[in-house]
Amino acid sequence: MTASPDYLVVLFGITAGATGAKLGSDEKELILLLWKVVDLANKKVGQLHEVLVRPDQLELTEDCKEETKIDAESLASAPQLDQALRQFNQSVSNELNIGVGTSFCLCTDGQLHVRQILHPEASKKNVLLPECFYSFFDLRKEFKKCCPGSPDIDKLDVAAMTECLNFEKTSSVSRYGASQVEDMGNIILAMISEPYNHRFSDPERVNYKFESGTCSKMELIDDNTIVRARGLPWQSSDQDIARFFKGLNI
Repeated sequence: MTASPDYLVVLFGITAGATGAKLGSDEKELILLLWKVVDLANKKVGQLHEVLVRPDQLELTEDCKEETKIDAESLASAPQLDQALRQFNQSVSNELNIGVGTSFCLCTDGQLHVRQILHPEASKKNVLLPECFYSFFDLRKEFKKCCPGSPDIDKLDVAAMTECLNFEKTSSVSRYGASQVEDMGNIILAMISEPYNHRFSDPERVNYKFESGTCSKMELIDDNTIVRARGLPWQSSDQDIARFFKGLNI
């Protein structure tokens, strides 16, 4: 996609474990998915949507409970991942009234929500992700293009972006996740307006599959696309290894 999409769908995931920069590092399951549509042409944001997701293991870390205010009891009757994704897909389709020529793309705060949460978990559970989850805009990278003087990408979270734009904290939403999604919508509106006039084009891609291959000791290894893995179980097949690295562009 080289042209800008008509809409961005701000997406935010919360797991039963770590949050922030450590999201997904403990391989905890997704428990909440939040999203909001941004109309790029008309510079408007839609309503906040969210769906609880029932994990296989109804165990939440204390940090998760404190940060999100979600408890295991509320998750017991929630839909599982595949059902939650269908709800997301249906909600977006209905809101955008998707027809011929209508385009949208996901937008996330960094890489972790798509690459380290959704793709690995969907792979483990044999859940087929909708096509829209195979491309996305990393808001941190887009913001860095828009505002080159902003902090380094690894420090450029939602709070840092709002600070760079001198936003006043007027939001009445204080709940974790919902607050970030609201701020991201406002950040996007600021980026596409004067004086920035940023254009969202050329989103990142998530590989559908990996191709096996060999490289010699003399070949130059590209650190951005090739991973050296040691200590893999001897009985691992190419397919097992591909599933392990699901979501990463290697």
